[in-house]
Amino acid sequence: LPRCSDIPGSASATTPYPPNPVYAIGGDAMLPFASRIGQLAGSQNVATLIYTLGVSCLNITAMLNSTPLATISPTAFYFEPATDSNGGVVQKTCQMSDPDRVADFSIANAFATSCATLPQGLPSGFSDALGPVLVVEFAVPLTSTQTSISAEAANVTFGLGGASAVKPWTDLGFVNVRGAQAGVVITPAPIIGVPANRWKGKVQKTSATLLADMAASNTAGGDTAEKTIGILASTDLDTHRNQIKPLAFQDYGQTCGYYADSTGTANDKSNVRDGHYPIWSSTHFFSRVNAQGAALNPLAKQLVDVMQGAQALQGLDIIQLYAQGHVIPNCAMHVKRQADSREYTAFRPQNSCSCYFDVLSTGATSCASCKTNADCASAPGGATQCNLFGTPAVGYCELPGDQ
Repeated sequence: LPRCSDIPGSASATTPYPPNPVYAIGGDAMLPFASRIGQLAGSQNVATLIYTLGVSCLNITAMLNSTPLATISPTAFYFEPATDSNGGVVQKTCQMSDPDRVADFSIANAFATSCATLPQGLPSGFSDALGPVLVVEFAVPLTSTQTSISAEAANVTFGLGGASAVKPWTDLGFVNVRGAQAGVVITPAPIIGVPANRWKGKVQKTSATLLADMAASNTAGGDTAEKTIGILASTDLDTHRNQIKPLAFQDYGQTCGYYADSTGTANDKSNVRDGHYPIWSSTHFFSRVNAQGAALNPLAKQLVDVMQGAQALQGLDIIQLYAQGHVIPNCAMHVKRQADSREYTAFRPQNSCSCYFDVLSTGATSCASCKTNADCASAPGGATQCNLFGTPAVGYCELPGDQ
């Protein structure tokens, strides 16, 4: 493999890489989005993004402790500035040969306070910027007859396991989980009432191995599919619905289960966005700042701003990228959280993209089209603000944001 430190400026690609590397550590859920942004940043001579794969709490502590990336993984990903013949991202692997290289920013699907080593949250000198919402779902093989799980059943199945669990999920060899530092465990842990370090089941190192295990159960025959259950981010589950399916989740106090989407086969994430489905977490981008709160690495901040949707990158519609990748930009949410917990409050983003997200994820919206605020004067429900998105820009009448 090439050395990661040799990638910037290399002439081996169709388009040379920019000579300014930015090192990130993040989970596999954000990798598809980081790869596209890394490709565009490279093609526009902004930066060369080098991405080390980790899990949420490890990513945070690696940032805070300036842990050398080579001690976390011997390899990292980088992305060619030019796309392939189908317009796709060309992802490659390099060797982390620099023993002292640390992350310029980290990505986690958890608040710092959710990590066992950071009960008081971030120390001074670091910032936490919120990105898109990642949805976590309990899933079963497509051939399973199960359709829902309650918080009580999840508590017993993943908290006690074995003979104490809820049928048909009583064999821990078929209960697939991730490690205690993974966002897909940290997110549902406070909701079902089982601490992340006490989950029972077969611990899978990556979402890819968990997916492969569940896919194998789908075709194994007998009662294998019926006994199998797992926990996955929607970024993985929604792209494998030909083999696995989500379970509706009935939270404590609810009278029925809700899918993350309006149905088990939809892609609108409507029940997450309006507060009916509780198992979700915002993506967090952690980076170093000075005493005045200014970023120590301006290039890292620029990439984070792009991922947040706060800064444009030519050729990128960040809302479209997230909608197609099965995560939710904050501008499409109607609820928000202050911590990884069961609690959330109503939320109106300043520049809501809810209607635009509906169009991108479902192909339709009931919102009125507009070009200026004047077009929304008679829009129903007080949707008097015309919000424009995309290129060429399209507008929809939305409710004004919170002050």
